[in-house]
Order: sequence, then C-alpha cells, then structure tokens
Amino acid sequence: MIEARDLDPLEAVALKASEVHHAPFEDFASLQFERPVILHIDNDIMNLQDAPANNYPVPGGPRLNEVTEACRRFVRNNSVCAISFSGWNSRLYVDGTTARSCRSLLSAISEAL
Repeated sequence: MIEARDLDPLEAVALKASEVHHAPFEDFASLQFERPVILHIDNDIMNLQDAPANNYPVPGGPRLNEVTEACRRFVRNNSVCAISFSGWNSRLYVDGTTARSCRSLLSAISEAL
C-alpha cells in the first residue's frame, strides 16, 4: 500500500497488525518484485487539483505528473499483469478533470508497458 495519508485510528492499527507492506509515495517508483503484480490505483492518491471527484477528498498528495512518472518507473521495473483504477463519484463529476487525469495516467502506464 503506497501513501494512504488519511487513515483513521482503527485503520492504522489494522494495517500495522497486517502483513500489508505500507510505504510512502516516494518509495513507490523504486519497488521491485520477483513475481507478476497487479497495479491498483485509487484516484484519491492524487492531489485534488488533478482528481477532485472522489468520496474521500484529502488535501495534499502528489500531482498527476508525479504519479505518472512514478507509475512509469514502477511498470518498467516490474512485470505488471493487470491495472485497475478505483472509480470516482459521478455525482461529484463536474468538469471532467478526474476523468482526464485517469485517462492520461492509464495511457502513460500502457505506453510504459
């Protein structure tokens, strides 16, 4: 799990007690695995300027260009067998910013594969 900058206290306790590896965003691009991996991206990892249409808006977070470059590096260093995105809340979908950001990110990841 990368980033997760807004865990409630019980989530933090559960995460710490689990076998889930939790790392800061800065470590993501350099992670390497010896097996195929699924890359799942929750769009709320991105800064709200780039992905505002989500149920759990949290200030801060990396900008789209930072997430894009980190994902490019990650997929170049790993055998990615699937990619998934979390959905966004269509009721919060106002100007298409989140959709454009997700399409841009998916396109960059696909090209890097």
